[in-house]
Amino acid sequence: MHNMSFEESINVARKFEEYEQMDMALKYYRNAMELNPENKEAKVAAERCKIALSKKVYYATPANLALVEGKLVLRRGMLAFEGTNGVDIEHWLEYIENPRMRFGRILFDYKGETIEGYSSSHSRRWIPILKDVLDGKYPTGDNVGNSEVEKYIKEHFTISQKEEATQYFMDLTGCDSTDARIVVTRVLG
Repeated sequence: MHNMSFEESINVARKFEEYEQMDMALKYYRNAMELNPENKEAKVAAERCKIALSKKVYYATPANLALVEGKLVLRRGMLAFEGTNGVDIEHWLEYIENPRMRFGRILFDYKGETIEGYSSSHSRRWIPILKDVLDGKYPTGDNVGNSEVEKYIKEHFTISQKEEATQYFMDLTGCDSTDARIVVTRVLG
């Protein structure tokens, strides 16, 4: 990416955005902005990617808080409870520590205080997901809504074909091999 021109960075970013790879698109738009800080297209596109990332749902399940039903939703940087009665609670991941479960309820420390109360039939699944996310690994799977290119790679390549899948992704997007490997590794596991 360091040897890419402004136009190359913009073109790769557009491809990633087209294939709904907003985190990668943002990376290339930021590179374009470093090369040309005054370019409005790159600034607007980077902001569009940031907004899309903040809305992307990585995992969601039904849950309740006390007597309020709703769903627990994982987004980039945030765990949110969206109640059916309009009650919404947001927890920023940077403040969450020690996710755990007790009596089928999801607990974690948030800004030094213990938050307990989210009940879900999926509580056991949430704990490892939260631990992974705190380590920077967001889930990918059927609950997530992967882009078309990720779905294609998942359906047509195996882990033993990782290099071929990486080359396919590079050819499709124009990105460098490091970024293609990151995406393919995430998709194929």
